[in-house]
Amino acid sequence: MDVHLVQFYSGNNKYLLNPDITIHILSNGDPVAYKQQSVFEKLSRLRKTLKLVDPDAAIAFLGTTGQKAILASLGLGIPIFTTIQNNPEYSDTGNRLLHNASILFSRGCLVQTETQLQLLPFWIRHKAKILPNPISNELASINKIYNQTVKTIVSAGRLVKQKNYPLLIGAFAKVHEKYPHLQLHIYGEGELSLDLQALIDQLGLRSSAVLKGRSNELWQEFSRADIFVLSSEFEGMPNVLLEAMAIGLPCISTDCPTGPAELIKNGWNGILVPNRDEDKLTQAITYMVENPSAGREMGRRARLGVLEQHNLSANTEQLISFIYSAI
Repeated sequence: MDVHLVQFYSGNNKYLLNPDITIHILSNGDPVAYKQQSVFEKLSRLRKTLKLVDPDAAIAFLGTTGQKAILASLGLGIPIFTTIQNNPEYSDTGNRLLHNASILFSRGCLVQTETQLQLLPFWIRHKAKILPNPISNELASINKIYNQTVKTIVSAGRLVKQKNYPLLIGAFAKVHEKYPHLQLHIYGEGELSLDLQALIDQLGLRSSAVLKGRSNELWQEFSRADIFVLSSEFEGMPNVLLEAMAIGLPCISTDCPTGPAELIKNGWNGILVPNRDEDKLTQAITYMVENPSAGREMGRRARLGVLEQHNLSANTEQLISFIYSAI
């Protein structure tokens, strides 16, 4: 089977790619240069690549990519599959209508959770298949290093409103008053980096809460940390939580719409706290700090469950079967 990966612009790939995969980059520039291109130019380059590759099927990741793929492939006879990787309720009305239209004209749509499926309009729901995110073999091979006491709390994601890092920083500040040895490391980049740094400074946490930026060794950082926290207001199926659980890191997450509750059984393989509730998040972090053995046991259970339920081989078989059944 030949596999081609089409990228709109060049960038670092987080996952190791099989050397047999052919990569096509539609823009030689950075994301800023890509955004400066006209819609016509973006569609034209994508259509040219689709005609060149002439695939038996194409999967478009992210909603706007699906819209572009549907338009660029008009008249080419290429089956296009779209995906949903976030909570569709949090898209604005215009984007939601466009995404629903792209699903209607696609051969099928991959969703990550039952909740996402039920949020789709009834007239396109039959086109969707639930396919949870898989865990890569590289991630499954990482061995977690457990410390006897909790020292480092980690989180990772884009520094944007959706991730609600002020909630995490505020909760950490309260826990830090009692346990000043704790460190909070937040990995990622985004538009709110200056605002978040200002909040950290305001709370007197400059030496304890650190915005670490982007890391090419995130999984290794996770393996050395003691607690992972997801503070998002909404998600799809949060990859970063899934990856932290796969490593065996004790995890705390907000019970935000779609995703975390389908991964975490509260008190068994992690802790769920009410969405946007700083006091409950503070309590959960405090519990993990004061009960490290309980956290380690949750982490071990999380790893076993995730590696079993998000097996890469089984996921791949389901994906290929869905594609063949739709074309």
